[in-house]
Amino acid sequence: MGSDEKRRGLFVSVLPSVPTGQLSLSGKRLPVVVDPTKAKRDLDRVTTRKTDSAGRGCAALNPLARRDAELFQSIMDGDHCLRGFSNRDIRERLARTLLLQDCPNNSKRATGKVTRIFRRFRAHGLIAKVPRTRRWRVTTYGRRVMAAALYMRQCDFPRFYAQGAA
Repeated sequence: MGSDEKRRGLFVSVLPSVPTGQLSLSGKRLPVVVDPTKAKRDLDRVTTRKTDSAGRGCAALNPLARRDAELFQSIMDGDHCLRGFSNRDIRERLARTLLLQDCPNNSKRATGKVTRIFRRFRAHGLIAKVPRTRRWRVTTYGRRVMAAALYMRQCDFPRFYAQGAA
């Protein structure tokens, strides 16, 4: 028995390993208070207009909008986790969506549109370029924000909408 266990007594060694604040002495779960300020700050950061490295303005993202959700889904695809993604990969994923429907036969126009999407996502800090390649990767911040936005659109919003209608 270590000195830490001696100080706390035998009770500490029989408790299951759970994060602090989730288990009371009676064995019931207690709610964990989460500070929402970081999440709100990140949401504000994504939903405000940004400027890219060249000084050009980039539009804000709308996490609940269908177009941005389609972009998030195509970039967050599991196929891109190891190697990252390229313009062609995203262009192929978005070919059947509203974003690239207006340029089905024009490859240069579609390529330019996806490039502008990458510029916008990079300005918001959601993606980063893989050095010395033509590939991109999702940043840790981007993964957190896009996953939360997709979850909010697909799970939380319909549930809250149904509760408000009742």
